[in-house]
Amino acid sequence: MAVNDVAASFRQVNKVTAERLVGPQHTVIRLSQPVPPHAFAAHWLAPGTTRGLTLQRRKQLLSLTAASGVLPNLEVALQAVGLVGGVAEAFGAAAGAGQLSTCQWLRDYSRDTEDLRDACHFLLIGVAHGCDLPALQQAWLRFGPDLSPDQKANVLSSAAGSPTPDWAAKVEWLEAQGAPRNEDAAAKAAALPDDDGGALARLAWLRGRGYPIDDEAVTAAARCGNTAVLQYLLAVVPAGIIDYAAACYAAHGGHLVSLQALHAAGWHVHPDQPRLLESSAVWAARGGHLHVMAWLEEVQLLPLHRGVFNAAAGSGSVEVLAWLAARGCLTDYHAFSEAVYAGCEAALEWLVEQGCPMEDRGYPYVNACSNGDMAMARCLRRLGVPWGSEGNVFYAAAVAAADEHINPLPLLRWMLQEGCPVDVEAVRRKVEEWPRKMPQWAEKVLGLLEEHRGHQQA
Repeated sequence: MAVNDVAASFRQVNKVTAERLVGPQHTVIRLSQPVPPHAFAAHWLAPGTTRGLTLQRRKQLLSLTAASGVLPNLEVALQAVGLVGGVAEAFGAAAGAGQLSTCQWLRDYSRDTEDLRDACHFLLIGVAHGCDLPALQQAWLRFGPDLSPDQKANVLSSAAGSPTPDWAAKVEWLEAQGAPRNEDAAAKAAALPDDDGGALARLAWLRGRGYPIDDEAVTAAARCGNTAVLQYLLAVVPAGIIDYAAACYAAHGGHLVSLQALHAAGWHVHPDQPRLLESSAVWAARGGHLHVMAWLEEVQLLPLHRGVFNAAAGSGSVEVLAWLAARGCLTDYHAFSEAVYAGCEAALEWLVEQGCPMEDRGYPYVNACSNGDMAMARCLRRLGVPWGSEGNVFYAAAVAAADEHINPLPLLRWMLQEGCPVDVEAVRRKVEEWPRKMPQWAEKVLGLLEEHRGHQQA
């Protein structure tokens, strides 16, 4: 019986069964594995289930579900996460996991072909990562010949970090197709789990074939918390001018052991920038990692300035925010904007309760639109966040969404329905200049404005 079947179904048979199956292997549902659709729907369609999840966590829910290949669950996840660009997010995850039938379903499911157009550009990278060599060869025949050298290098590096058993064969075949050896291949290998020494062996194999290894690989290992790989790389790659990135990524990922290893090797300090661990503090706060921040406090490298608190707001962690507030950490209205961008309603509500200054020019709505985050936009309205007196939030939101390749129409229509002030003629003049930049949206936004004016005149 699959592990998720035990937790989601078998334990529900009766009380005796539930009491006997109490270990984490029987009670924890792993989204990376197929989940019984009835249990998935019962949990994620319940009101308020995603309220405490940041935007990143909601994207992760969608990606893991798409990668699992369970179509009923994916349909539920698309509904639950409240993301306008959710189909593209799911498409990329499904392609990376080799779920080609899921990719086809998403193509059929999408009502907006623009939603998939950008995601399809990365299909070959996903196939190189998640599929076997024959599938890669078939996809390459259609998409590969027209790629630029840099794009071919990206496909090669994706194969170098592939979890499939034939990853080496894919790398060798792509080399034969003219894909150049590049530093990112070693970085992709360094980011792999090293439970059985596989990442170390892969790095040695790539190094033996002449692949360059530089600080990108160190940063990748630190970002993923691969301590054994990191120790190997620290002995191979000398600390460089931009070595602070590795420490920041380790802090952001909550990988304290990796951060301590970098600290001991001198990678976090550069003569020209002696206070770079303050950056690590900011990144730890942004990641919501209280244990890392506690260590930084212990070694007296935790500054209590606004940047740290605002970064913590960007993590969506109420626990970290409260911990910093108890230590007198200062804040300003940027914390409110950071929480909006993080997409966590609970953190935003906590800030409001604590009296955090509220952004009053309407730009939180712009942030929500740039994320395609309808759930956060509704939360802002519920909390009484003003539209702003300038009257240009509607246009700014349209540009922000389109710049992120997100269909702006659902959020713009919602803003108009909720009473967002808009100067129709002024916005129309600006939108008419779009065809050179965003031709796929100009006509539709103009149509929405015309529809809105018709409602006003009725």
